Amino acid sequence: HRGSIGDHHNRMRSDGKMIGMRKEESEKSEGDVGDQEEDTGGDGEKKEAKERDVGNLDEATGDGDEGDGSDVGDEDDFSDVDDYGDDSDDDHPKTTQYSDEVYNFELLLGVGDDFPRSSDEIFQRGMRVGKWETCDPENFNESTCFISDEFTNVLPFEFSFGLSERYVFMEPEVTSVGGAANPEVQNFFPDDEDLTGDFQVEYQCKGSSEAISVITLEMKITDDFTLSITWGKVCKAGKNDKIVFGYLDEASTKQNFADHPLTVADDDVSTSLFLELLSPARSMQFDNPELTSDNEDVAKASVRVGGFATWGLGGTVHAQAPTEIDVNYECRSKGSAKFSMKIPIPPWDPLKASWTKVCAGKSGNAMATGLIVGTSAGGKDVVSGGSAETVYKVGEKGLFDGVSPPKIPPNQMAKVFYLTYDAEDGESMLIEKVSLSVQDADVLYADVTPKGFSLSPGSSSQLSLRFICKKQGSSKVAVTFATAKFSNVEFAIEKECLKPKRIKESGFLTTASSLFHVLIVLGIIAVIMVVYTVGKIRNQEVKFQRVPDRG
Repeated sequence: HRGSIGDHHNRMRSDGKMIGMRKEESEKSEGDVGDQEEDTGGDGEKKEAKERDVGNLDEATGDGDEGDGSDVGDEDDFSDVDDYGDDSDDDHPKTTQYSDEVYNFELLLGVGDDFPRSSDEIFQRGMRVGKWETCDPENFNESTCFISDEFTNVLPFEFSFGLSERYVFMEPEVTSVGGAANPEVQNFFPDDEDLTGDFQVEYQCKGSSEAISVITLEMKITDDFTLSITWGKVCKAGKNDKIVFGYLDEASTKQNFADHPLTVADDDVSTSLFLELLSPARSMQFDNPELTSDNEDVAKASVRVGGFATWGLGGTVHAQAPTEIDVNYECRSKGSAKFSMKIPIPPWDPLKASWTKVCAGKSGNAMATGLIVGTSAGGKDVVSGGSAETVYKVGEKGLFDGVSPPKIPPNQMAKVFYLTYDAEDGESMLIEKVSLSVQDADVLYADVTPKGFSLSPGSSSQLSLRFICKKQGSSKVAVTFATAKFSNVEFAIEKECLKPKRIKESGFLTTASSLFHVLIVLGIIAVIMVVYTVGKIRNQEVKFQRVPDRG
């Protein structure tokens, strides 16, 4: 308990719903806060609350009766309760009743989606905070309510609570009036061990609307208290100029297709595309990319989507965390083929791009027989002879169909694989791109280093996979090697996850999501290093090409 603040009393909305609770006094803290009086009547009990306020001490009881207020000692004695006893808005004095359970319950906006810190707190110490307090669903006003803009289609929430058997968390119910938001609650999960939980509200905007959707979410905390919050959502459609769809050139510079048309040379076996958000967009979902070739007799390709994407379903691109899409080619004959990609981002118009792939002839479809991958130095239990061992194989039709690869336990957040090029002489093996595909991005985020490298005959290297668990469950991960002169090599693993631990610091919940941007930055640095290394290797191959025999 923070300190005695008087007996509890109710504050009711005009519709009769309780909007907050004050903690019951159980004992006095050091130093009396003031005299307290209790009067009891014939038919019932009358409870008086004493509280310092900046304006009038108007008290409202649950049945609408008015109660008397009285002065409660010096202001200094109330330093512990200023946060919930003081309100600069005299028309909305925060004199609401609460219990221990509600007092210890906190609700925040998810900290992983670049929301301003001033907007993070929603409900603390028995009351709503900021615009979450001033927003009135019966008299909605944009200036007094939190507004989820048109560029955000997922709103994450996190909560923490105390140790009590009185909590009866139920999945929140969300309703919408007007507009086109169609919100849905997803992935609600309270954790009794960590005393934390999370969920998200996903918007299924159906086109564009001039009206703002007024959204109300109700979350049952205890049998006696249901928290209700209201905010607004804007939905628009058409062309979205806050998302960039481009590619990385050989210098790892971001380019857009309109100003810099892309032609992929014969010796390039992979192209890195990217999705990136511009301010004020925070997060945006996209559906699975669709890739077509106008001449599969010349070239075909496969797509591997990294970052916050689920294989075959699409994913989410976050502000300052570009999503990378790898296109790996297979040349079948001499000529050129036009590739076209479409990425749906409903309710907005889909993103579209086209480019050309040049082929000098049939690409190296031979198995990379000298490539060995193991879980220990010199081992070959993962890949041998250029093909994954049975237990590590990916699906023949779908990447994860019918696959049951070895599992990495929950307490292991990194995995190292050892690579060897088992060849006595000849040219180096160039693995131009290493891609990861995640089966369930709601459970797992995965990253790999290095993202490309070269193995000279007889040499070895290491490949490190790093994992961040986002919630309890498991997810398969496919690792793809795009090789310059051999057919691609792929193998799969499965990562088991427990619910990630949360550390509460300075009123905020620090979760696994706060590490995502760190990994993204490291990934971008790794891509730059790969492009630089591949460029040096190619230059060396040109410089030291074998001189053809004469005569």
